[in-house]
Amino acid sequence: MFHNFNRFSILLHTSPFTKRKAVHVFSRLPYNPIRQTISTKTIARYQSTTTPPSSPPSSPNSSSSNSKSSHQPKTSAFSKYRYVFIIFPLITIWLGTWQLRRHKWKMGLINEAKEKVESPVVPIESLAGLPDNWKAYEFRRVSVVGKFMEGHAYKLGPRSNNHRLGYYIVRPFVLSSSKEGEPKRVILVNCGWVDKDSVNEFLKKKEEKEIEIVGLIRSPSERTGRFAADNYPQQNEWLWLDGSTMAKLSNAEKTMIYALEEHEVKSKEVIPSKLVRFNTNIESVFFRDHLSYVVIWYSLSAFLAGGVWYFVKKVPK
Repeated sequence: MFHNFNRFSILLHTSPFTKRKAVHVFSRLPYNPIRQTISTKTIARYQSTTTPPSSPPSSPNSSSSNSKSSHQPKTSAFSKYRYVFIIFPLITIWLGTWQLRRHKWKMGLINEAKEKVESPVVPIESLAGLPDNWKAYEFRRVSVVGKFMEGHAYKLGPRSNNHRLGYYIVRPFVLSSSKEGEPKRVILVNCGWVDKDSVNEFLKKKEEKEIEIVGLIRSPSERTGRFAADNYPQQNEWLWLDGSTMAKLSNAEKTMIYALEEHEVKSKEVIPSKLVRFNTNIESVFFRDHLSYVVIWYSLSAFLAGGVWYFVKKVPK
């Protein structure tokens, strides 16, 4: 026993790790009188060499403030600007309201066009201001009497109709109501759509007798984008309607009518034709998908508003 005690005393004066291990081992030995003879001063000296210096006591206020600061979450820079995301549902709400206004505006144009279509047919000579003021008479039904000009027929297309490929036939029409001594008045008539296999038949067709045409006044030109292909008038290839150039080539005015029917002048009988004529379904002319866009934008607004609300609630302030 004395031998073990001497070994333990020697270990206390070695490295701190050896001291700590020796105290741990010796403390687990069974109780004996020699264990009690270990000087408390020696143990105190060992503890003073291994324990770190204690920090000075702090006041209660400082300890409470330190505990609060340690438990506070860090505020990120991202959370400071979380309310900026409210702008996204506001933008979609504005877009939905804008489409709703456009729908109301478009329905007003359709109703106005329907009123013009349902009005009685009038001779084109009774409409003042043509061709410059054609917008005031667009979709108005008019009648013209005269003959088609020979040697001039323009194929516009190709365009599809019921999954078939074909062309529109545009021809100059000489009015017979011109006064004596005055030059003949010539307008442009879009006769209708024909299959591609029969297009040459109508391009070379000769009209010798006078006929009456009932049609709608329409725009002499189509809207084209910046990247639209060019027309080739020399080859009679017209990819888009260009009434100004067609009128120059045939010495006609830029008044365009879309043929609904062709009648005999005296008997008023409808002349049969292979051409697919135009109709008075004005609603098909206008783009009217605004309501679907209204539903899309308002639905997206509700989705974004819910997402922003969830984001604002979850992100710490």
